[in-house]
Amino acid sequence: MNENVLNDMVDILDELHKYVPRTTTMQTIDVCTGGGGTTAVDIHVNTFSHNPLGGDQLTVARIRGSQRVEFNAENGDERLEGFFPVIEDWLTKMCFMEVIWKRLYNSCSGMDAGTLFQLREVINRRNVISDVTKDLTACEEFMELVTTAHVLTAAMHVAGASNLTDLSSKILSKENPTAAATSLV
Repeated sequence: MNENVLNDMVDILDELHKYVPRTTTMQTIDVCTGGGGTTAVDIHVNTFSHNPLGGDQLTVARIRGSQRVEFNAENGDERLEGFFPVIEDWLTKMCFMEVIWKRLYNSCSGMDAGTLFQLREVINRRNVISDVTKDLTACEEFMELVTTAHVLTAAMHVAGASNLTDLSSKILSKENPTAAATSLV
């Protein structure tokens, strides 16, 4: 099959759609019959878990095109309702991480507390290296970990909490936990 051909792309998505989680319920509807009467008919209604289906911009355009072709189909399976297309532009992510690394990662900063290199050494993340292109996933996961740690530390500081359990209890003890959490941001 060739994803460049619309009918093939529809067939590919049909095959993938078999694996989309769903719940099926029975509904009774009244259908008009000849002579002005109605009759009750039981139908199966599928409710789909909406799952991201990613690819580059061209693949996402092809997914959307396939969904448009199937728009008037009889049921949700044929309309491919369980997918929503998402652009996953790996190259953009790589360039973004390279910019971050050039600005924030320096292998000479091992003695400077809080720098990316110093944190890498402290938590022993040896797969994180100065060249992002060699292991993007390791660098991305490390950056996410460091960012989360900094955000939680700042929230603890603002809330006057000494640990994460204390932070969550301070937020939850408020009359309006959502407003309390929002005030930290």
